[in-house]
Amino acid sequence: MQNSKIYATCQFFNYLSAGIYAGTLIADLSLAFTLNSIAMKVLFILMAIAMFVRLRIELFKIQDTKQQRRHALILEEWGEPVATNHGDTIPEVMMNLRNEKVEYVAFFTKDERKICESTINCPTIATVGKDELHLILQNPGGVMVHNHPGDEPIAFSPEDLMYLANGVCNKSIVVTSSFCYAMDASNGFRVDSRVIRRMGRKFYRGHSASDASFNFCLQVAAYLGWDFEVIVPMPMPTFAIVCEETKLKK
Repeated sequence: MQNSKIYATCQFFNYLSAGIYAGTLIADLSLAFTLNSIAMKVLFILMAIAMFVRLRIELFKIQDTKQQRRHALILEEWGEPVATNHGDTIPEVMMNLRNEKVEYVAFFTKDERKICESTINCPTIATVGKDELHLILQNPGGVMVHNHPGDEPIAFSPEDLMYLANGVCNKSIVVTSSFCYAMDASNGFRVDSRVIRRMGRKFYRGHSASDASFNFCLQVAAYLGWDFEVIVPMPMPTFAIVCEETKLKK
């Protein structure tokens, strides 16, 4: 209860700050287009740019607070992540995760050395602890591997691509019981995570989970210049091996 009050208070002040900066931005732009003096126009335009930057900072704070709250609620419900081991290499982990009933997530460095692997024994969510996250952030641009349990071959969700969007990882793999999906962001663009979420909402309306996730991945890959790949059959190769299935690019 106490944590909920703290979260609500933080969000209230974050939204209040964002509202103030948004109002100031609109006022500065309005004045810039009504004043006759060129110098004053330039001054208010510069002030508007500064307010726009501050507004973006406040919006990032709101998003970060939401993510922290969501993570805290997950841990409250399922407990702290526990370390697991499905292998030391990417192919081993991919093979051994294919038929698991709960989600696991593993992180590797750029040269495919394993950093960590964990689970909270939940069938729909996997996360890592604070210490593991610190290690991951010390090795940016690596590879993330996790599984999607169940019979339906579901590709990446918007949440799955957050690590790619913010540059923590360059490559991500989702393993299902029949085959897997791979997304490579090495040569593409990075975006605000809100862009990924908005695209996800568009495709997840009125479609099955597998169709929606597949079409969502195609759209993200085309929009950001990422490489989206479907890999069949098992055992699954590493990124260096050219698979026989279709490689979907921009």
